Amino acid sequence: MSGGSQLSRLRDRRPTVTQVEPVIPVVLGCHGAAICVVGVGPAWTGGPFLLVIVLGIAGLLGWSSDGARLVRALVCTGAALSLSVLEPVLIPSLLQWYYCVAAVYSLVLVGRAAAAVGPLTGLCYLAQVAMLSGRVPAEVALLRAGVLSALGLATWTAGVAYRAAARDAEAGRRAAELAGLELIHAATHDELTTLPNRALLHQRLSAAMEAGTPAALLLMDLDGFKEVNDTLGHRYGDALLLQVGERLASVVRPTETVARLGGDEFAVLLPWGDLARANQVAERLRDALQEPFLVEEALIAIDASVGIALAPLHAVDGDRLLQLADVAMYDAKASGDGSTVYDAAVERHTADRLVLLAELRGAVTRGELVVEYQPRISAAGGHSVGMEALVRWDHPVRGRIMPDVFIPLAERSGFIRPLTAFVLDAALGQCRIWRDAGLGLTVSVNLSARNLQQDDLPEQVRAALARHGLTPAFLELEITESFLMTDPERARTLLTELYELGVRLSIDDFGTGMSSLSYLKNLPVEVLKIDKSFITHMLDDATDTLIVRGVINLAASMGLQTVAEGVEDRATLTRLGEIGCTYAQGYLISRPLPAHAVAAWCLLHREQSDEVLLNGQTVLVHHGALDNVATR
Repeated sequence: MSGGSQLSRLRDRRPTVTQVEPVIPVVLGCHGAAICVVGVGPAWTGGPFLLVIVLGIAGLLGWSSDGARLVRALVCTGAALSLSVLEPVLIPSLLQWYYCVAAVYSLVLVGRAAAAVGPLTGLCYLAQVAMLSGRVPAEVALLRAGVLSALGLATWTAGVAYRAAARDAEAGRRAAELAGLELIHAATHDELTTLPNRALLHQRLSAAMEAGTPAALLLMDLDGFKEVNDTLGHRYGDALLLQVGERLASVVRPTETVARLGGDEFAVLLPWGDLARANQVAERLRDALQEPFLVEEALIAIDASVGIALAPLHAVDGDRLLQLADVAMYDAKASGDGSTVYDAAVERHTADRLVLLAELRGAVTRGELVVEYQPRISAAGGHSVGMEALVRWDHPVRGRIMPDVFIPLAERSGFIRPLTAFVLDAALGQCRIWRDAGLGLTVSVNLSARNLQQDDLPEQVRAALARHGLTPAFLELEITESFLMTDPERARTLLTELYELGVRLSIDDFGTGMSSLSYLKNLPVEVLKIDKSFITHMLDDATDTLIVRGVINLAASMGLQTVAEGVEDRATLTRLGEIGCTYAQGYLISRPLPAHAVAAWCLLHREQSDEVLLNGQTVLVHHGALDNVATR
């Protein structure tokens, strides 16, 4: 061991002033008792000094509160002054200053009045010498009195410094304790909501698992919180999270833990919780969020999805239980049930989706994503007017994967933005090829609600059109009806920018999202796409026929065109033409085609078409779509 480390260990072993302080009464009491025993006088005079000894021993054993120190100070002061009187008679010596030192030290604990103890002790000594004239020479007595007074004042000064140092040390200790508590709190609590954080939840969850007691873990994710952040800003989002945390904490018991894991995720740990209690708390948590939140004079409505996992039924490890609650939460979000208990079958499906998402991220660079095109024709004349771009995934192992499987994964993970950019670029590139070949077909591209939250979407579209040398009239963007209702003001602003760019806009799956006509009339859309759920059985269901006719008439009154999706038989197509539907698409017309098959398909649909030259052959293709947008 090095010399430096040995010195450090010795320093660590040094006693503190607080530990040494009780020794003084013990020494002082022993001295006084000894004087009384060997001196001439009654034995009872040693009693007070025995009390001083007892008080000192009590201090050594731990009686060191402020009140205990004050008692020792007062008793030691009386004992020291008594000795200054007794010793000149019994044992004349120069050691009287010792008693003065002890007295001053004691009174320092009381206050600045201790400055008078030194001179007081000197005067007491002179008084005793005067009473015992001849025993002590006058010059010696004066010298001793001066020494006693000087040493008393010096000791008082040192005592004041000690007292200040002791107070500073105590203040430093308390500040260190407070800082330590603050650090511990910061490490175990969320800064925004002050709720326990993931670390503290993990500690309590691990403790419950180690104790082997039953427990329920609820994982909750706010539905629509990202839209609040994107629309109103993070200041509103933070204020909303603070209020959410307060409401959640108000519905659980003191022994139960509400924690914020990060973002808009919260967790609730229920010690000794069973399935009944977990379902009860899940319902209360969701009920607590039903009343809209008032954030800076803005009313915000929000809901939540809750996943439930139980220990030891589902897992006996804290990390595993949290993972299973997360699986259940995403199942609740996907199913729309509000709250769901963990199911092993769902987890296997979730694990498969996670693998699929990881593979999807590399599918673009590996060339596994392909874009196919489904024709759109005139419902009345049957001529072709454009193509809808539809992405497919040709997985090397799983085979062809349809978009209803991987698009939701892309939307939840944020991969939808590069995926849409890929489809947009591929569709416009193919449109350029068609135009160079003399085919004046428009192309439509579907946009996700996540895409419509991009402030730079109009610029992205403008850049893609410029890259392929196309005018905006060749592109149609399809917007989901749900986005229009979720954030109508943002939708109107964004769609206006795209419309001013010259892009054709349509509402996809119209009729399924309960659109408000008051918002519809203010949006710069030109086409309503009637959802196939109304088209498929319209000939057999009078209600569907009325709905389709009503949408067509509504669109016509507003100067909008209509597209019927899911047309699968000739009779339906004929009926749509009769009631005024503008366009139609579906398996009757064509299934989605690979890009290279579009030209061949156009050869079969040349009614009411213009003659163009395609690869040295004469092809008749109608240009009605471009005629429509050109007159806008």
